[in-house]
Amino acid sequence: VITQKKGKTAAKPSKKGGRKTQASKKAKKK
Repeated sequence: VITQKKGKTAAKPSKKGGRKTQASKKAKKK
């Protein structure tokens, strides 16, 4: 369900991997 809500996460094959990628993106923006 979480993957469906977030399109970016759904694009990634790994559910957990996509979640970690989002955190990394936020850290890079800072």
